[in-house]
Amino acid sequence: MTINIGPSGIAEEKIIIIEKKIKKNPDHEIIERKGLGHPDTICDALASELSRDYSNYTIKNCDGRILHHQFDKIMLIGGKTDVSWGGGEFVKPIQVNIVGRITKSYLGKNLPINKIIQQVLKNFFTRMFPKINFKKNLVINNFLTDFAGPGTIKESTGSIKNMFNPIDKNVIRGYEKLVANDTSCCVAYAPLSSLETAVLKAEKFLNDSVTKKKFPWLGTDIKIMAIKYEDNVDLTVCIPQIAKYVKDLYKMSTFRTVVYA
Repeated sequence: MTINIGPSGIAEEKIIIIEKKIKKNPDHEIIERKGLGHPDTICDALASELSRDYSNYTIKNCDGRILHHQFDKIMLIGGKTDVSWGGGEFVKPIQVNIVGRITKSYLGKNLPINKIIQQVLKNFFTRMFPKINFKKNLVINNFLTDFAGPGTIKESTGSIKNMFNPIDKNVIRGYEKLVANDTSCCVAYAPLSSLETAVLKAEKFLNDSVTKKKFPWLGTDIKIMAIKYEDNVDLTVCIPQIAKYVKDLYKMSTFRTVVYA
């Protein structure tokens, strides 16, 4: 057995793809689809958009390089509302907690991290949830750090010393040689089964702009659970309703009948 430590111990880049044939339409399936307004979906989308816009900024302003960053821990806290027939209002705002690590400076110059975050979240919520007052009903908590490693009490050394605050463009890892600072395993499969396709189409239909225009009371935090055993399929759809468009119990019952139909 050989033990390699430090930069000299980095193994050559290698990706192994393992292919395995699976049954396209199995006898037993359990599928869950979280819609556009589900907190998990929102957090994943925000992480992707933050990474994209931050990367675009560093490419344009940091010698064409993408600086090290990890927007991998985002939490959405839904706030508190006072809701009744025909309307509602926020009592406590939504909170978005952004946690992870990010390069805050490049060659001694600070990067506008907060400005990038504010703009990404404003664009996202304005586009996806225009009924939410961004300035009044949403609080952004930036907990991003530039610590080289977790739990360190002394200044880091070696290749990670200036990982999040590079003082020389040549110390940015990943350009001379592709490396990873963690173990990774990716799983994917195709094509979708018949039931997966049906669930995906159902959620997209319910969250489609045409459907929303026809049924303005229809919320976005839609979740679908499908369970199949042999030829029997049980489908559960959780559909939120926007109080502004639901005036009374009779209206709500009528809306439900339309959706079930």
